Amino acid sequence: MRTRYLILIPVCASVILAKPVWKPLFNGKSFGPEWRFVGDSAFWTIDPKDSAIVGYSATSKTPHSLLFTNKADYDQFTVKYAYRLKAGCSGFWFRTHGATPSDVAGPQVEIKREGAELLEVGSIYAHPAPGWEVQHSRAYSLKTAPKVDEYQEVILTVKKPNVYVNVNGSQAVGETDAAALAAGAKPAWNYTGSEPAKLPGSFALQVHEGYAIDVRFKGIMILAGCGDAASPRYDGEFVPGFPRQPAVYQDDGSCGGTGLEQGGRGGLKGLEGLAYAPHLGMPRRIGNTLELAATCEGPNTLDILTLDGRAVFNGTAPGAHVYRLAARMEAGLYLARLTTLRGTESRRILVT
Repeated sequence: MRTRYLILIPVCASVILAKPVWKPLFNGKSFGPEWRFVGDSAFWTIDPKDSAIVGYSATSKTPHSLLFTNKADYDQFTVKYAYRLKAGCSGFWFRTHGATPSDVAGPQVEIKREGAELLEVGSIYAHPAPGWEVQHSRAYSLKTAPKVDEYQEVILTVKKPNVYVNVNGSQAVGETDAAALAAGAKPAWNYTGSEPAKLPGSFALQVHEGYAIDVRFKGIMILAGCGDAASPRYDGEFVPGFPRQPAVYQDDGSCGGTGLEQGGRGGLKGLEGLAYAPHLGMPRRIGNTLELAATCEGPNTLDILTLDGRAVFNGTAPGAHVYRLAARMEAGLYLARLTTLRGTESRRILVT
């Protein structure tokens, strides 16, 4: 008999399998209304041919200037961007605060060039203190970014309590492989002890004071979708195509909703607005059994229903509990409904 698998489906009923979407944070044409200047705007322009934000100064007497997102509550996220640095020092800031260049605070993914080399590639620096949180060696930087005059591709994830950085497909921060760590890659950085990084904030691009600078940023995007059992903002898996880079999805509207209620002819309505189920864990297959963990406190009931309202499973527990379902359920889309002291949480599951 064919084994069935249980999969959570966090999307609208009209689309069974959703993929994450990269949403642009820069439109390629203008700074407003999403971006604002902290410092002199004269150092920032847009190259429409490249759809790039350009930070440029011909003199080393450059003052500190930043370009901030107006949105200032980015907490946990996955963003990607590309940068090209011809001269000077810059950075992609996150969880950043400040109204003037002198009081800007936050961590950044460092960008630095010395002659024909990019250094500290993927390193994390926190301002105003303590400075380097993660600093890569020259050897690792040269290995990760050998083509210095081309765009470098970066994926940055903040997933509580850690920060991960992928540069050009290499896991600069967040590596777990022993050989890669020995070669200079770094483990994930726990940001909770860093004063500048402790609060949500803006993203920001930097023209560093004291340098002649020529830097470009393009393809700045944030990962949107719907996520895992803990929150509508987190997927708990990895960025597609990057198996070592954790993915955090910003809620694209498919995560929240009004829940389910009985409809006519024994059916269920409200499929386009399922309530997210923060206490219902990801399913696991153990032999011929499918497991769903309820992580809530206090008594709870788990119901599995077909889309026409027919019950196929019912179980109760006095507290946190791992429910075990027979793996030989018919293939199809079902509804998992967890009832707790606080209410009812519902989500779709797919048996294949």
